[in-house]
Order: sequence, then C-alpha cells, then structure tokens
Amino acid sequence: MRKTGKKTERSTGRLPSEGLPFDWMDARIPDGILDRNADRRFAMHEEDVRVRASLLHRLGRPRDYALHRCLGNQEWAFDLYGECPLSKDEIRTLVRAAFDR
Repeated sequence: MRKTGKKTERSTGRLPSEGLPFDWMDARIPDGILDRNADRRFAMHEEDVRVRASLLHRLGRPRDYALHRCLGNQEWAFDLYGECPLSKDEIRTLVRAAFDR
C-alpha cells in the first residue's frame, strides 16, 4: 500500500532554513540585561585579547603577527552582529602590554 500524506521538507526539496523559524538562531537579549552586563562583557573581551596576545608571545610569534591576529579575531567575532566593544587602539595597547611583560 502506498503512503500518502503531507509532503515533508525532504520531499519538497527545500532547505530546512528556508522559511522555517528557529528561535535559537537569533538571540533576543533584553536591553536591560545588556546594559547591566556591559562592564563584564567589556572585561571579557579585554581578557580574551590579553590571553591571546600572551599566548602568541610565548609561542615566539612577533608582535605584529599577534596584533594582526587579535584585530582579525575581534573583527571576525563581530562581523555579522554589531561592533566590537574594543577599539583598535585599545587592542593595540593590550597587545603591546602583553609583549612588554
């Protein structure tokens, strides 16, 4: 006996992401929470750059390479969603401090 019924996504040839909402794809964080944690988020990004620059220094990479990587990582992280909370000058300062220790 042949089954009949609803067409599935597979049978229609559509990709699952076409026209189907997935709540987990778009984080909707209330502004109050973003404002309350702004200092912590900023400190987290500073620490990320500081740790990454220190690691590259311990691996023997040159300062220019570490700066390029840290700037690139921050640009990539915020490529689609907003602006990086750290300016390029702040990232340069953090990398310089990691290499001057």
